[in-house]
Amino acid sequence: MDISLPPAASWKLKKDSAFADMLFGSAAGLFSKIVEHPFDTIKVRLQTQPLPTPTTPALFTGPTDCFRQTLRTEGLKSLFRGITPPLLGSMLEHAILFSTYLALKPIVHTGILGRTLSEPASTLEMCISGALAGAAGSFILTPLELIKCKQQVSTTAGGESATSVAIRIVRRDGPAALFRGGSATLLREAGGSAAWFGIYDSIVMGFMARDGGRGRDQLAGWELCVAGSAAGIGYNASLFPADVVKSIRQTNEEMAVREGMDPRAARGSYAQIAAGLFRAEGVRGFYRGLGITLMRSVPSSAIIVSTFE
Repeated sequence: MDISLPPAASWKLKKDSAFADMLFGSAAGLFSKIVEHPFDTIKVRLQTQPLPTPTTPALFTGPTDCFRQTLRTEGLKSLFRGITPPLLGSMLEHAILFSTYLALKPIVHTGILGRTLSEPASTLEMCISGALAGAAGSFILTPLELIKCKQQVSTTAGGESATSVAIRIVRRDGPAALFRGGSATLLREAGGSAAWFGIYDSIVMGFMARDGGRGRDQLAGWELCVAGSAAGIGYNASLFPADVVKSIRQTNEEMAVREGMDPRAARGSYAQIAAGLFRAEGVRGFYRGLGITLMRSVPSSAIIVSTFE
């Protein structure tokens, strides 16, 4: 399936093509999320562990230690805690992401950049279209990620169901509270999606230009996987600090309860969270869990492009 700019003759997006984009985007999101969720659980726990003090060391020394402690105290099942919201969210996100991206590219190409249909697509329009598509998907992701993160940091046997978490949030703080962390999610998704599509399409077009020029359907599977893996790394690395601050903001109440504090008093603004993190750990604190996130992004993005293409 061609994500680059189509020729003028096939410029108009057909209804069945749009439906296929959403269908295969959903399938790509579903398969990738099943593979990556255990890694995501470790990432969230690393991001949201209490800040270390001179008398209290960090709860986890790194991904391996977090994985070992989680398995020993809670079992293998705990790595999949909170998977229901992201399964749904990933299907919706990727359906919206790919279909919106493909629909926006011709608009950005002609309407924003003022180019003709005969001119080739540029990396700039891929990034702009990706950013807008990512921003659209963030509104679906925010409440689902909020619920997921709260489930992932829970150490209660069996955990709390996604429905119970959602009801508890709405009863206590109202429906708007489901969008806590929305600004950081918007920033992460817009910037990350700009990086993902910009890197992916640029590498794919580079492969297509080899050997005298090839069509997209002539690319080998490994070439698509290389492009997807590089795009996944770019997506996660581009605005990772925003993801760390988001995770803390979405789970600081749960962590406060674990520490015997008033959960309402633990709420803080993005600036307060970032300042506290910097004081405790410096710049390094904003990259908690980056290693395992990049590790999971390689197979995850390879699965996404293999399914979608």
